[in-house]
Amino acid sequence: MSNVRSTGKKSSNTLVRDLVNVGIFAALYIVLGFMSSSIGYIPALIVFSTASIAPAAKSVVATDFAPKMIETALKAKNPDNLSFEVADATSLRFEDNSFDVVVIANALHIIPNPEKALAEIRRVLKDDGLLIAPNFFFREGGKKNLWQKFLSLVGIRFAHEWTEKEYKAFLESNGWKIKMDRVIEGRIDLVYVECA
Repeated sequence: MSNVRSTGKKSSNTLVRDLVNVGIFAALYIVLGFMSSSIGYIPALIVFSTASIAPAAKSVVATDFAPKMIETALKAKNPDNLSFEVADATSLRFEDNSFDVVVIANALHIIPNPEKALAEIRRVLKDDGLLIAPNFFFREGGKKNLWQKFLSLVGIRFAHEWTEKEYKAFLESNGWKIKMDRVIEGRIDLVYVECA
């Protein structure tokens, strides 16, 4: 998850466009880090993507529940305004109304109580802030594609297997208003969502 404090140097539309362009790449690759963290491989693209957001912001705080992910991120050359820390998305240490933008990419489906994470994000996000929450989804009727079947076979399970409609309904049922969404087809389809 990345939290962004804006500088005012770029317009909010430019900042959001930069976050969208970078966020999609981060979202597409984060599952590789999750799946392979037990063997120590963390894709550099996650760190690169977060580092790409930093120049458009006053500060960026990138968090992960797994200490090894943070250790790996710290090994990269990072901008001065980018910091990393281990954090639990359901219990954040940040003050209320701290961030202009929060990005939580492909994490809500692996969190047992994702509504707690959304409540924490709401708490730390400024009133006019933006939540960017891309997430994998399953096809209607519970049909799994070949990649999803493979993940099941090797023992990777998700706490939630939402369809696109169910995921968006979940966000809305937790008080978020969807401003924009887009499906990105891939090995596992992803829905990119921006909320206020």
